[in-house]
Parts: sequence; structure tokens; C-alpha cells
Amino acid sequence: MSKVLAVALASVVAATWAGSAWAQQSDLLTELFGGFGSMEGVPDDIDEPFREFVDGFAAFGNLPFMLQELLSLMIAVGLGGLIAFFPREHPPATADEYQRPRAIVMYALVGAVVAELVLFNPPMAFVVFGIGGLMRFRSVVGNPRDTARAILAAVVGLACGLKLFPLAALATLFYWGGTQLFWVRTPVRLAVRKLDPERVPTAAGAWLGALEARGCQVPHLRIREGKSRIEMLVLVPMRLDPERLLESLDLPLELRGSADWELQ
Repeated sequence: MSKVLAVALASVVAATWAGSAWAQQSDLLTELFGGFGSMEGVPDDIDEPFREFVDGFAAFGNLPFMLQELLSLMIAVGLGGLIAFFPREHPPATADEYQRPRAIVMYALVGAVVAELVLFNPPMAFVVFGIGGLMRFRSVVGNPRDTARAILAAVVGLACGLKLFPLAALATLFYWGGTQLFWVRTPVRLAVRKLDPERVPTAAGAWLGALEARGCQVPHLRIREGKSRIEMLVLVPMRLDPERLLESLDLPLELRGSADWELQ
């Protein structure tokens, strides 16, 4: 995964640098593609798509435009955060409750990007609506985080198709920042069953201590003594595999029980 990320990042940086440098060399553009218009059987305006492509990279050097886009996305994400996290009624008890406000912030980012696309090209509103319906009814993207990621990827692709490369790059950077801020831990719903009824409170303390010793957080823990069961919402650091984590916990056999987890 790290190799794929490195290759993707290097490709984007190289393409952006080359495109920006190319955009500054209008004479080079004319030299490379201007002669096409004089070729027999080739339309005179065949170089127009190339000019639009290069102009998209040239926008990286337009500081007022870049500042406007940056501030728009910052305000959208900030207001989305206020709506998503405040007021906070209670700590999250499930993985969905943990991820939902974070996904709302990403939806605010998506909304800002869509607005810029529609402002640049009003008919894109119908395209975005169609893509949204397709993803809603014809795609299975899973939890709120994956849904927000899929929609954002779609609108970033639309921005690239419209040659709005700075907007696409900024939206991607905001998404990366959001993942580093919001999703540094994986929410796992953990249920421990088949415990000795007399040892359930002791087992809960042992599980809590073992998980926290490995860097996990447990914002919600519920003991069901009548069912000899413990239910927890565990936030596992991204560097750890939840399945291997549970197998590696050093717990006495009489307190381990039977643990099942559900990634959401």
C-alpha cells in the first residue's frame, strides 16, 4: 500500500510540475501544436483542447484564485465541523456513531467542491445528480467514511475532467488532512462472550487494561452480567491490525472468553 501511495503521489506531483512549467511556455505550446492547423485534413482548432489542458495547470500560478479556493474549502470544512460535532450529546457507542460526524465534515467538503464545479459549468449539476443517484442505488460502499470517500473521488474526477486541477488538488489535500485528523484510529465493535458470570466485571477491567496498554481507546463499555457478555467500542490505532491485536492480547484464559469483532 505504501508503494502504491508513493507512486501515485509522485505521479501527481510530476504531472502538476510539468503542466505548470508547460503552461508558462506558451511559445512551446505553439511550436508543438500550432502547426496542426496547417495540416491538410486536420481542423484548425484541434489544439484548443491542449490549450484548455495547459490553462488548467496555469491556474496554479493564479494566487488570488488559489486563495479563493483555499478559503472556500476551509470555511466549508470549518462550518461542517461545527454542525457535525456540536452539540455533542454523548460519547459514541457504536462505530457508526463514531464515524458519522467525521463523514459529515467530508460531505461539507464535497458540497463545496460541487458548488465550484456547478459555478464553473452549470450543466454539471445534472451530472453530479446522476452520479449521486448511481452511487446511492447501484453501489455498495459500506460505512459513512467509504461513502464520503467515494463521492469525493467522483467530484475530484469531475474537476480534473473540467481542467480545474487546482480545485481537485486542494480537495484531495483537504481529504488527506481530514483522514489524518479524524481517522487515525479504526473503530471496532467488540463483544466478549462465554464468560463466568462471577468474573464479568473483573474480565471487563482486564480487557480494558490490555487494550489501553496497546494504545487503544475505549470510549464505550457495557457490561451485561445477565448474559455474561461485555460490549465495547474500541478505537484501534491504524498501525495495528484489529484481528491480530485481539490474538496477541495477554489475558488469563478464564477472563478471555470468546471475542468477536465487527469492523464498520
